[in-house]
Amino acid sequence: MQLVTFSITGMLAVQYTYFAAIKHSNAATATVLQYAGPVFIAIYLAFRNKKLPLFLEVIAIILAVAGTFLLVTHGNIGSLSISPTALFFGIASAITLAIYTLQPVKLLSKYKSSVVIGWGMFCGGVVFSFVKAPWAIEGIWDA
Repeated sequence: MQLVTFSITGMLAVQYTYFAAIKHSNAATATVLQYAGPVFIAIYLAFRNKKLPLFLEVIAIILAVAGTFLLVTHGNIGSLSISPTALFFGIASAITLAIYTLQPVKLLSKYKSSVVIGWGMFCGGVVFSFVKAPWAIEGIWDA
């Protein structure tokens, strides 16, 4: 069950939301938004452990949020410089990155990371094949 959960809420979700963010913005914006994931990890761990982050961690969180704010608004609080859809998928990508990082801890203590990642990709791919059939290839194939 842990592998299936990781496959869907971790591997599949992080890949899908990242590529959807790229589709609705660009690779650089999607990457910066996705790498806000450690902010969600720090917040989650603070609640779970009932302990405030260290001072330097708080500073890092503030800087990451400020940088993300500047990226998506260009400093104008009244408007977005990216589409709301791009922002949604970018933030979703950061949240799923946090899940991808935290969820498989027990699996990784028992199995090699290559095994967990490989099976996670395979199972996530099987689930996604019900959304987009892998045999329905688009484009023109020629010599």
